Amino acid sequence: MDKGSGTFVTNFNNITDLANRKEMLTFIVNQLISTREFSDKLHFILKESLALVNLHEVSEIQMTLNKHFKYLFNAKTVHLWIPDGVNKIFYIS
Repeated sequence: MDKGSGTFVTNFNNITDLANRKEMLTFIVNQLISTREFSDKLHFILKESLALVNLHEVSEIQMTLNKHFKYLFNAKTVHLWIPDGVNKIFYIS
């Protein structure tokens, strides 16, 4: 696989054992699925991060993180730790 798709296909076609062919195909498909899931999660993080920039209330940020990001990390809850006394987030540009 490291030598390109042409070499991979040639080597794959030379495999006569069906169990080995199945194992190789399963590995490739699992890698494609893993890459797709990573890409989807990365896209989600970028999209939600841009949406978080528009939120200034700490409570809004906490609700958004808990509502959306817990699925990303397969967690029951997501906690945002903020120092006591902070109730607004200000952005300086």
